[in-house]
Amino acid sequence: MHALRLPAAALLLVPVAARAQRAAPDSLPFSPGQWGIEAGVGGGGSVGALKFLSRATALAANLAVNYNTRTTDPQLASVPVSEFSNTFVTATLGVRHYSPVARSIGALFTVGAALSRQSSHANPGDIRGHETDVGAFGEVGLSYFVLPRLTLNGTYGLTVQHQDGAQLQNLLNSQVSTVKTHGWLVQTTGVRATVGIFF
Repeated sequence: MHALRLPAAALLLVPVAARAQRAAPDSLPFSPGQWGIEAGVGGGGSVGALKFLSRATALAANLAVNYNTRTTDPQLASVPVSEFSNTFVTATLGVRHYSPVARSIGALFTVGAALSRQSSHANPGDIRGHETDVGAFGEVGLSYFVLPRLTLNGTYGLTVQHQDGAQLQNLLNSQVSTVKTHGWLVQTTGVRATVGIFF
């Protein structure tokens, strides 16, 4: 995630919104009942689905899963091998609205609910952690219609979530040390690129 840059992003969207109001309302290639899928590019690691309720509005669902593992072997008898694994899952469900801006270009705005779940495990020490974030998200961006059924999209998003997590470590004598975290988290998704295919 990246630091907040909302003022700059808002200034860039002002001329886009103005042009969207002047564009013809029937210049979008979508139709009610149409389906679409989106996939992140450039390490986005996400896949989504769209179900159009009208020519300009669709239900939008997205799922992103990231898993990484790391093993460090110092090759010293006195230093144990260290292992670390982390799983991060994010799901969103919302409503997206498109507005025509120019020929083959449309502005988009999405708002909805967001749910994130992260779990990790580390050795030595048998350290386990988990965190659940629940809240809302919003994103703005542009779609370039390469073909009526193929789009390239660029978006910039913001999430506001309440986080609830804990870190547990097994100690001697079967004791467990627990550190809990609670609070609100506001963060941006940065610039995200996706490819959309519509049926």
